[in-house]
Amino acid sequence: MTPIRNGARQLTQALDRGDKIVISTLQKFGFVGELAKMSGKRFAVVVDEAHSSQTGEGVKELKLVLTSDEDLKKALDRDDEGDVVDPIEYELEKIQKARQKLPHLSFFAFTATPKDKTLELFGVPDKGVKKGFRPFHQYSMRQAIAEGFILDVLESYTTYKTYFELIENEKAESEMEVEKLKARRLMLKYVDQHEFAIKRKAHIIIDHFTRNTAYKIGGQAKAMVVTHSRAHAVRYKQELDKVLSEQGLNFGVLVAFSGTVIINEQKYTEEAMNPPGSGDIAEAFKSPVQRILVVANKYQTGYDQPLLHTMYVDKKLGGVAAVQTLSRLNRTFLPLKQDTMVLDFVNEQKDIEASFQDYYQRTELEGATDPNKLSNLKYTLEQMHVFTAEDLVEFVDLFVVKKVKSEKLQPFFQRIVTGKGSDGSIIRNNYYDNLASEHLGKKDYEKLKAAAKDKFRKEIGRYVKQYSFISQIMTFTDTALEKFYLFAKLLLRQLPYETQTLPMEVMEMIDMDKYRVQEEQNGCITLKHEDGILEPSSDDGHRDGEPDMEKLKLIVKKLNEDFGIPFEEADRVMSAIKAKLEEDDGLRAAFKTNSIEFLRKQKLQDSIKEAFLSNADEFLSFMSKTETDSGFGKFFFSEMFNWYEGSMKAGKSSIE
Repeated sequence: MTPIRNGARQLTQALDRGDKIVISTLQKFGFVGELAKMSGKRFAVVVDEAHSSQTGEGVKELKLVLTSDEDLKKALDRDDEGDVVDPIEYELEKIQKARQKLPHLSFFAFTATPKDKTLELFGVPDKGVKKGFRPFHQYSMRQAIAEGFILDVLESYTTYKTYFELIENEKAESEMEVEKLKARRLMLKYVDQHEFAIKRKAHIIIDHFTRNTAYKIGGQAKAMVVTHSRAHAVRYKQELDKVLSEQGLNFGVLVAFSGTVIINEQKYTEEAMNPPGSGDIAEAFKSPVQRILVVANKYQTGYDQPLLHTMYVDKKLGGVAAVQTLSRLNRTFLPLKQDTMVLDFVNEQKDIEASFQDYYQRTELEGATDPNKLSNLKYTLEQMHVFTAEDLVEFVDLFVVKKVKSEKLQPFFQRIVTGKGSDGSIIRNNYYDNLASEHLGKKDYEKLKAAAKDKFRKEIGRYVKQYSFISQIMTFTDTALEKFYLFAKLLLRQLPYETQTLPMEVMEMIDMDKYRVQEEQNGCITLKHEDGILEPSSDDGHRDGEPDMEKLKLIVKKLNEDFGIPFEEADRVMSAIKAKLEEDDGLRAAFKTNSIEFLRKQKLQDSIKEAFLSNADEFLSFMSKTETDSGFGKFFFSEMFNWYEGSMKAGKSSIE
């Protein structure tokens, strides 16, 4: 057995020696090229964690390394004696054939969550499913749970639902029309990342963890908070740290996200937000002191931490992503780990159930991918008139015949993108930057041009992605599709990425007036004892229609209808209680003269009780909620203390 740790050179040597078992990453094969001589050999390729990367360009490089010219000739099975063979077409045929299934290569792929593409590529046809595919062998999730190999992460699944009401502020232009879906998405983001919302959920998390999780697994249990963005993760880390400090809890919170996040002109990095010397977060999280890990896209797949017991989900999940993310909890830790828990602020139980059902027993694919999709996509792109047939001919001559490296082709592609020559002069009429020119003279020409460019960029990206998969399941050769793929892949790299325009101004025109997050469902999600059926992608590349426009006031109204309920006084961000405390002269005097935090907090608690009792009719439900819901009670007091202390330091009697 030879593990490859020193790059492509070591891999080449191992292949040349004929080592029986070679362990390597897929990427290293792209650097081997023709250095290894594989003539007449047969290979078994074992793929761990088969996923979408197995349908990309990397797997073609692996096949080419393990395939000789003689193998390709046999696979093509050409009967062209006496015929004149076009060397360019023959070269393209060999490249295309190398993407397909080859008789001397056997692939054995392992995955717990087979996607439709994975099943079609590595599965076997099943006569019981029309044009369908099934795994060659399956050790199901149901069997693994029954045999104690993994835990059932759906046994304790609690969902919360968010309710809110938005109001337009003095900056609002109620009659202004904006793109409805984009504006709605931004408003939901505003609510989701609102300081009050994250504070409330941070208190729920800490309250739940201390009461239900901390003592599990012999007092070693850990939790993960799954967020939908890096900015979201930063805010959660900040608020969780504050709650721990306020409540005097002696465990830590780590955060994991990539790169640098800028919020209100302040820069945040994973390294700076975690304790000094944390280093690798997965290793740092093993420390008994670190009990909660906040993540944004990191550690949601492939992460193995048996002490992970509870997950707090504040991100939309579905399909494979839901199964892979929640399965971080399923590792056993015998004999101490007996169960797991999930608190989900975003998803509904029925949606999680549907996601897991596909992978609970046997997973099958109903139907096969239609290769005609490639022709449809190619035709759509041709009709946009960004490039010509002559461009394709010239590209093949440069890239396939003359072997010009891709980085040297920039002047060729820049003519297609800008229409300009090396001297800056316009030398052609059809080019990317000139899309939608037929709309010249119209009021919204720039918007139409931007939309047309965006559509072309997405369609050509879709062709590249579709071809890299479909070319592996094709049973025929069509060099026109291969030429276009090589051309499209390199052109896509040259297209300037233009940030999608969003009506960001709407976020300055709204305020959150009321907010509530409450438990909706609590219990076990029970899966049916039936196989899952996946359907192949129906995406054929066609995207039509202009975005819907809507007045700002109507978007706000519809959001309030969708996410509103009969609110109580406790949902008004506690403005009424603040008003009562502002009238308390004794409280003001205590904060001015007493610097001991404990005594300040005691006086504030007394003043709040007095406010409740003196206005029993108005605040009865509020008082009851603080007493019956310990998490809300702690959150409410924290808000009051921070608000009152801040207003006193600022020399004001109220805070906005």
